[in-house]
Amino acid sequence: MNMSAPQGQSLNDSIDETRLEKVEMSSAKKYGYSIIDCGVGARMWKWDWDHAYKNIPAPLSEHRLQGFRWLGKYFIETQQVFGSKSAVSAFDRLGHTIADMAAATAGLPSAFMHRTLDDLPIVTPADSNLGTQFAAAYTGICKRIGASLAKNCPDKEKAFEDSTTGTVLGIKFDTNNLTWSLPAPKAARTLLQISAPFHGLPVSLKQTEKLVGLLNDIAQMCPVLKGFKHNILQLLQSFNGNESVLLTPTDATRQDLRIWAAAVISATDGLPISPRPTLPPSNALVFVSDAAGAQFSKVQGRFIPLPPSDSRGGASINEFSNSDLWFCSRVTWPITFLTTARDTSDHAYGCKSSTLEAIAAILPFLTIPSILRNRDIILLTDNESVVYGWLSRRIPQDTSASIFIRALHIISVFLNCNVTIRHLPRMSTPAATLADQLTRDSTTQAIQRRAIHEALQPQPPQPLIDWLNNPTEDWSLPLRLLDHVRTSE
Repeated sequence: MNMSAPQGQSLNDSIDETRLEKVEMSSAKKYGYSIIDCGVGARMWKWDWDHAYKNIPAPLSEHRLQGFRWLGKYFIETQQVFGSKSAVSAFDRLGHTIADMAAATAGLPSAFMHRTLDDLPIVTPADSNLGTQFAAAYTGICKRIGASLAKNCPDKEKAFEDSTTGTVLGIKFDTNNLTWSLPAPKAARTLLQISAPFHGLPVSLKQTEKLVGLLNDIAQMCPVLKGFKHNILQLLQSFNGNESVLLTPTDATRQDLRIWAAAVISATDGLPISPRPTLPPSNALVFVSDAAGAQFSKVQGRFIPLPPSDSRGGASINEFSNSDLWFCSRVTWPITFLTTARDTSDHAYGCKSSTLEAIAAILPFLTIPSILRNRDIILLTDNESVVYGWLSRRIPQDTSASIFIRALHIISVFLNCNVTIRHLPRMSTPAATLADQLTRDSTTQAIQRRAIHEALQPQPPQPLIDWLNNPTEDWSLPLRLLDHVRTSE
């Protein structure tokens, strides 16, 4: 049965989705966090309902809507059916209630239980008896109400009990060494989906959507891959929803897919489970950055930079109090970069505030990497695009800014830094005011020069200077900047 047909007059068309109970699901990433919380040798359980929706009867009044006629006879489904908008919330009310009852009986903390519709995986510390108590309570309730659970699977995929290995939400976990891995069939499907665009073959919208879905599933377990999604998502956006066209991936997209393919292969052997993200500690190093762009006029919707009256650039300093300024790095924009250089979308670099601010923010990583290694770093900027761009590791409408976001991403991984970028309103603190003043010669007065006199004043690296003299949307720039960091430590 198609519960969405006929169009405009179907069962699904009559359902008011705003009145359905909101269903919240867990994920393999969150399950991994709980494994880390429980520690080495954590014990895992997983239950799966047989024919989940069939456990929920349909209202008698809806039987007439869940049937069809064939060969002169009527066939009616008396239970909830797959494809009905209400089926998920109808099942979740029962499944969630049973899980909560069992958790209350056993005293299992909610953080150890990760429901995903009809799948119920839990994890407990190795020396805890919470798992066995929950198992007894849960299976007992299901038996009493007649809910059918899947039998334990010898491969520990469908269902299993009290194990240190098993597949949960499509990911294999091993709590003995705190690793996760991709099941071989899933890895093969992903590599097959990568193959066509990787070899430069034209792909369709549906192919690309499927690929992005598979890659997102892997990226949740491997955060470093988050920094290599921009070009693939740009390819998806390029279709504009058109299912009838084929598009050829760019060279940059193909290079990124090479990284994804290598990660998929590595993931079949096992990779460390990423710990739960935490807020930076009180001893984190804090830097404030700012950048000055060109003045401009807007002619027929096009921004035209004006020749500046003084030199402009970007600056990064450490956040200070009581005049304990110890770091100050400045970069000056070449005049051609400010006034004539444009990107592939014909946007003037001198007016691209996200790009300019991203360059300023990355200066500490390019100039004092040895000081930053193994530290928690907080970067403060007045540009909100950079703040949100760091969270997603890309700025969708600014490729050049996304390139510097990637540079910061891979350098921070190399230096084993935990980086947080936060918004700081312009000139709202003494450090923010000084950073702003250092971006223009006209505002860098003698008092500012004296303030930074005792501070480290490293010069920006040559690869960055070379790029500023000839700016292009070059995805090899992050690697060149990383090479500089490697050799300068």
